[in-house]
Amino acid sequence: MTGSAVADETVYVGWQAGAGAGPGATETGGVDAVSVDADPEWRVDPGAVRGPPAVVDGVVYAGTPAAAHAFDAADGEELWRVEPAGNTGSPTVADGLAFLGSTSSRFYAVDAATGEQAWELTPGKWPNYAPAVADGVLYLCSWATRVYAVDAATGERRWVRSLENPLSDPVVADGTVYVAPENTLVALREE
Repeated sequence: MTGSAVADETVYVGWQAGAGAGPGATETGGVDAVSVDADPEWRVDPGAVRGPPAVVDGVVYAGTPAAAHAFDAADGEELWRVEPAGNTGSPTVADGLAFLGSTSSRFYAVDAATGEQAWELTPGKWPNYAPAVADGVLYLCSWATRVYAVDAATGERRWVRSLENPLSDPVVADGTVYVAPENTLVALREE
């Protein structure tokens, strides 16, 4: 299990499974929808899901090595699929956009309803962490040990901070961004 989300009496579980090791290894995975009473509702197998799915307004969003996906929460029907270069991480959905990083050093914002690209940012090595959105600002981290604040609607950079160690998923509270590089909590503000 790579993570789960709960909405409307249903638990949506992301999962991945591998077979073998090395160059010939295979990987599969997907999303299971299970009622809170433990009754299976549906399963989709688009590939190894990289982190917990997001569920917003009746849509389940998940990232796999090949694509980012949107599924109807009621029956698992695929609504759209976006194939950016590189693995995609856990999506974050806010203000009508789905935000996703990839191992190709690119970060994407796509229309949450259609999957059409709204903007793209190249913040550096592997912006694969699940971003946070607050007050119209998107906060994301990259393996290049940077934290970025960008306008969520346009992708325009507001600020960048460099830290010494690989980063965690950012969280935001009261205008402060928190990240946890290697057993440390760091608080950042725009000021």
